[in-house]
Amino acid sequence: MWDISHTPDLVAVVDHVAPERRAQVEAILDEFELSLPAIAALTRRQIIHNDFNPHNILLDPVEPTRVVGIIDFGDMVYAPVVNDLAVALSYHLATDNWAARIGAFLEGFQSARALEEAEMELLPLLTRARLAMSIIIAEWRSARFPENRAYIMRNHASAWRGLQNTADLTAAGLKRLVPNLSEA
Repeated sequence: MWDISHTPDLVAVVDHVAPERRAQVEAILDEFELSLPAIAALTRRQIIHNDFNPHNILLDPVEPTRVVGIIDFGDMVYAPVVNDLAVALSYHLATDNWAARIGAFLEGFQSARALEEAEMELLPLLTRARLAMSIIIAEWRSARFPENRAYIMRNHASAWRGLQNTADLTAAGLKRLVPNLSEA
């Protein structure tokens, strides 16, 4: 259910999204549907972690910029490599300095593995798709399991804010945040 490649499957449960959010998440589902040929054409695919959130990345307490481990491999899927980046970015967009965070994140990613142009073009949509998934799945599950609503909805507000922050983000906008992205 958390595989961005299967975003269109969420059409079946989007009616659980509250009316004030539904139009925006449906627009992302529509945009994703229109982009399926480009997504299918992505050539770099592999098994990806699919849940690089701050709770699953372990840092060295002495040198907190150094990753020393990764945990929670329960959401792994075979998918486009860029989906892993989209998932990771989605966890850093609910702040006032989201653009700087994306810039730093992309600079780091780019230094290890350059994005292909097609990946760059799709990255904003894939990131929004992951945020829309978070909203749709949370609202659907909380309707099914109201006794567990607080836990299910714990990331909902952050996903919604991240979606608002990046509603108009394009590949050109990403390139402006990290100028050397266009040189890769």
